[in-house]
Amino acid sequence: MLIFASFIKHLNSERLIMAKTNKSKKLAIPLRSTAGIVKHNPLVSYLLQSKDEFKKIIWPTRNEAIRLTIVVIITSVLIGMLLTVIDLGLAKAVDTLLKI
Repeated sequence: MLIFASFIKHLNSERLIMAKTNKSKKLAIPLRSTAGIVKHNPLVSYLLQSKDEFKKIIWPTRNEAIRLTIVVIITSVLIGMLLTVIDLGLAKAVDTLLKI
């Protein structure tokens, strides 16, 4: 588990480095202001502001998405195996107690 935790820490630090380098590029793109647009229609204003917020998102790279997907799959399998062992152990303990 220690190896897994250090791997996650490495991914998080790499993500922060990428965010810092991409942030300056992303913020250099001027976003249009929606403050004065369609004051009488809150739905249109909300949708325009949401579109502007989506432009600010730093999306993961393909390699990062693949690595994180693998981490999720491995974690899910390990937790599933752990829960199976716990379930079998508890079932055996209950069977032993009920036979007495």
